[in-house]
Parts: sequence; C-alpha cells; structure tokens
Amino acid sequence: MKLTHIHGGIHPKDNKYAAADEIFKPKLTEEDVLYIPFIQHIGSIAIPVIKKSQQVVKGEMIAKAGEGISVPIHSPINGIVTYIGKIPHPTLGLVDGCIIEPTSDTEEYL
Repeated sequence: MKLTHIHGGIHPKDNKYAAADEIFKPKLTEEDVLYIPFIQHIGSIAIPVIKKSQQVVKGEMIAKAGEGISVPIHSPINGIVTYIGKIPHPTLGLVDGCIIEPTSDTEEYL
C-alpha cells in the first residue's frame, strides 16, 4: 500500500495576539489592599503564622501548610497585615484569609 502526501491541510488561526503584548503589572498605592485567602485549592486550609499589624516582606511565609494536602502561602508584596479572619472569595463565599496593605516600598504587584 502506497502512502500519499496531502498538500495544504487545515491551518486554523492560533489567536495568540492577546498574549503577544507585554504582561501588565498593576501599580499598587498605599490606598490599595490585597486580600489573600488561606485556601488555595481543594486541600486543607493553610494555618496563619502572622499577626495583625505585622510587617511582611515579599516572599515571606504568611501561612504554613495544614494537614494532608495543603500548601504554604507567601506574601506577594511588602506590606502590613491589617486583618486576619473571614474575607470574601470569588467562588467560595467567605473564607479564612488576611488583608495586606502595601507599604511605600512596594512598586508592583508580584
């Protein structure tokens, strides 16, 4: 049996134009706040290791992994923890989390 070569073929658009632009990093001001939920997936809730009014730096652990399947959570910005408790989550309603206000040395988010 002889294989035949097919010329042409289907060439759908890849629609990569949206990803071709530079990644947008929003600037944070001291009036902005960042809500960080302690639940990041279907596993256990992370346990906070910070206190209210504590200053945190970018990359510092703010919650350690809970039991079972869980992950530690680190601060994405330099700031001050202003609240620890129930915060709004886009799909889960109210969840345990914290609010961090950026300090003046925070230039960008992430």
